[in-house]
Amino acid sequence: MANRASPHIPLERLLTLAALALGLFHAWVGRYAMNRDGMSYLDVGSSFSRGDWANAVNAYWSPLYPWTVGLVLEIAKPSPKWEFPLVHLVNFGIFVAALFAFRFLLRALLAFASEPPPAANSRNCERLPSWALILLAYAIFLWIALEVERLFEVTPDLAVLACVCLAAGMLLRLRQRDTLWRFALLGLILALGYW
Repeated sequence: MANRASPHIPLERLLTLAALALGLFHAWVGRYAMNRDGMSYLDVGSSFSRGDWANAVNAYWSPLYPWTVGLVLEIAKPSPKWEFPLVHLVNFGIFVAALFAFRFLLRALLAFASEPPPAANSRNCERLPSWALILLAYAIFLWIALEVERLFEVTPDLAVLACVCLAAGMLLRLRQRDTLWRFALLGLILALGYW
């Protein structure tokens, strides 16, 4: 199954490099941008790094993203001028994680698409070629990651995108072979997405 997608590895590598370049460009252009929610995430993150648990844990803001930002800011201790660019560097790291989670989903989707269709549906089944599916999938990912979610906005949305891609890819992998460790990994991915 994986061998059928292997002729498209140069195309995938080129698209991955293009996605990384576009993501880096977006992060650089918006390195000083900040939104209202982003300020709240920074406040929650700094409360976490100070040990102010009354403000670090609340029912409105998801905890993992601001805690990650707060931990990075606490370790790096940047000057106020470099605080926003450092947060955008963290967002770029999350974008890279989302890109590789998307690649996991895409490979699972290509493996699923290479399976023969059920006999009842085989006479009216027309499928996209793998290269077209890869191009379409990367275009959709880039549109979501750079325009819908906006890499330069300080929100955990890209991390949620990564978890959704991982969970969907794991569900497709579970169709091929359902083992206990894959179910446990799916549960861990969903728990991470919740946090």
